Amino acid sequence: FCNLPQYIKDPYRRYLENQLRKNFDFHGVPLKIFFRKK
Repeated sequence: FCNLPQYIKDPYRRYLENQLRKNFDFHGVPLKIFFRKK
């Protein structure tokens, strides 16, 4: 959850996806991250 999901930029989305892939060994797995308002 986040305060203002419309202001989350693509570089930050990619950063989060890459961190999830690296830390949880999700290499090659398509990820969808949904940012929802609190």
